[in-house]
This record gives sequence, structure tokens and C-alpha cells, in this order.
Amino acid sequence: PDGPYTNKSMANPINAYGKTKLMAEENLKQLDDYIILRSSGIYGPPPPRKCSKKATFLQMTEGFLKASEQSPFFSEEKRSHIYVRDVVRAIVHFVLHYDASLYADQVSFERIYCMGGNGTWARDKYAEVVAEALNLKKDNIQPMTRAECKFKWAHAFKSPADITMESSRLYELLGEPCVPLKEGIEDMVMRNEIEKVQ
Repeated sequence: PDGPYTNKSMANPINAYGKTKLMAEENLKQLDDYIILRSSGIYGPPPPRKCSKKATFLQMTEGFLKASEQSPFFSEEKRSHIYVRDVVRAIVHFVLHYDASLYADQVSFERIYCMGGNGTWARDKYAEVVAEALNLKKDNIQPMTRAECKFKWAHAFKSPADITMESSRLYELLGEPCVPLKEGIEDMVMRNEIEKVQ
């Protein structure tokens, strides 16, 4: 089924990446004290060190928007993008304020928190927000479904269409909502972590 998913939703990964995340969850559940935070799309500044992936989806999107030709953005693949600083805020909360005694009687699904962002964005709509926040043209955004895409890389692995999340339970616990997508990108511009075209 499609999202939005909650902490009670059954995990049913369709690719190797999702299956390894579920394996990690199952290993955590062997511990007495644990909390699981599920995300469906984290965005932030470029990584401070070289990593195996060339870029996050935000940096890839920015690159495509600046290119000399159009790029496909899948209109059916929806995510709940969350600012990396909100991810850190959630992790810090559980590290510093998690009282194991308060959660001793919780069943497993009560220890799972969906950690999605403020809003639901298909990849093409996400690209439009990035373009608006960074003052880039939207001409390069070519909306289409993954099935319509002619590039081989689009069919190298299965990707879930909708993994949006209902995350109000987490933000009620934290005491404040997460940063909306456009505001998160603008915050990185203010911090000189990414550049806005003048």
C-alpha cells in the first residue's frame, strides 16, 4: 500500500537498500533499550568528506537544474523530505532525554517513530521548490513516471512509489514541528553551505 506510513505500518522493502534497513531494525529489537527512527528522504548541505555516493538528492537536483539540458524527475515517487538538522535534533532528544524506564512496557511498534518532513513532495515538485529557493530556472525539470523514463539507470533497481510518512507523533514528543522544505534550503543558503543564484 502507499503512504503515508505510520509506526504501525508493516515494513515490506522491495530493494536491497530497504532490506538492509529492515535488517538493522530487527537487530536493534534484540536490545533491551532502543528507539527506531524511520526516514524517507534526508536533505542537507554537501557531505564534509568524500563518500561513496557522488551527492545527495538535493545536490543532484541542483546540478540537474544548472545543466544545459532537461532531466527526468519522477512524478509518482513521493517522499517526506526532512532537513538534516531536524534529524540531528530528533537523535539528540533520544540520546539525552530517553528514559528507558518510561518505555519498558512498550511493544515494538511503539518504539518506532516516523521521521518525515513537513509536507509530501514528488520528485518533480521537490525540484521546483529547490529551483525557487536557489533562484534557478525550472526549464530543466521534465516530469515523468519512472516507467516512462528511457534511461537504463532508471530501471536498474526497484524504487517504491510512495513512502511518505505521518510524523506528528515524533514532533509532538519533540515539542515543535520540523522545518518546511523551502525554509530548510534557505537556511543552508544563509549559513553559506549552498549558493543561491543572484
